[in-house]
Amino acid sequence: MQTRVIGLYSPHFIESGWRTIRIFEQVLATVGIAINTCETVLDFGCGCGRVIRAIHHSIPKANLFGTEIDAEAVQWLNENYQQFGNFSVNGPLPPLAFDDERFDLIYCISVFTHLPETMQRAWLAELHRVAKRGSVLLVTTYNEERHRALNSFNRAELVKKGFVYIEETIPTTEGLPVFYQTAFHSHEYIRRVWGEYFEILYIEPQALESHSDLVLLRKA
Repeated sequence: MQTRVIGLYSPHFIESGWRTIRIFEQVLATVGIAINTCETVLDFGCGCGRVIRAIHHSIPKANLFGTEIDAEAVQWLNENYQQFGNFSVNGPLPPLAFDDERFDLIYCISVFTHLPETMQRAWLAELHRVAKRGSVLLVTTYNEERHRALNSFNRAELVKKGFVYIEETIPTTEGLPVFYQTAFHSHEYIRRVWGEYFEILYIEPQALESHSDLVLLRKA
């Protein structure tokens, strides 16, 4: 399950969750939000619980929820990580099994970097539904360094549209659906398209593991 999340086994996998939380804290501080004030938190695409485990220790009184399309990961979490949060399987498309305006904070790590555009729009609308008014979201996208690895055709599409989804005929990650491929966004696209759903507060370049930007959004 680690391999599904980061592509390999790493003895520092758990520690990387702590680094992610410290980055979250720094980015949230730019808009005057302290993470320990969040009472209900959603990890959308929680994988095998690396980050939710860390966030539990940062805000132990918060109600934490993780949802994930990988049923095997959710089963493992429910067997081993129940002390850290509540976990459920979501489908490829909305809805989520949560009430409207449920969460103070939502974060998505390596989710929108793998979905086609129509699916991304559906999930942006759904996350808008379950977010409280005034709440914030933290979402990762691939940064410009990763953009340079695209071939000339895909790079031209990214420049023209601001978005490119590279689709293969087979799954790119074992154990995950065939639509779980690779997607790239420009900052202009994020402000223009994601801005239809949320206020774009801040984009921190190369925030996570040197290859991902971190987008901070707010529900007005």
